[in-house]
Amino acid sequence: MSANKPEESLKSHYFTHDVEVQFCKDIFGFDETYTGPNTDWTNNHYKGLEIEAEHIVFVNSKEDPWQWAGMRKIEHPDPIYEMIALYNDCDGCSHCSDLYPAKESDPAILTANRKQIFD
Repeated sequence: MSANKPEESLKSHYFTHDVEVQFCKDIFGFDETYTGPNTDWTNNHYKGLEIEAEHIVFVNSKEDPWQWAGMRKIEHPDPIYEMIALYNDCDGCSHCSDLYPAKESDPAILTANRKQIFD
């Protein structure tokens, strides 16, 4: 299975953006005036990409449907904050696969990224 081919995606093609928005409206009680998340407020409140924290590791994987919402690379690394972004580019590597117990059969990139995370 590959997340790069829509016909093999883990996400149903019926679950469109419009369906997601309607789902949020139904669950959280938004009315017809709701236009979507207030990303400006969120970025201002949580500092957007201007994260002021240290020792953060952002990990994403090839078959993780959440990878596009995560930090896949650090655009302007700052050695003061020591943030790194790791990508598990391997078949079968999905959400949180770096947190699963290690196996001898794990792909080399997963093993190397785990070493970076836990060292």
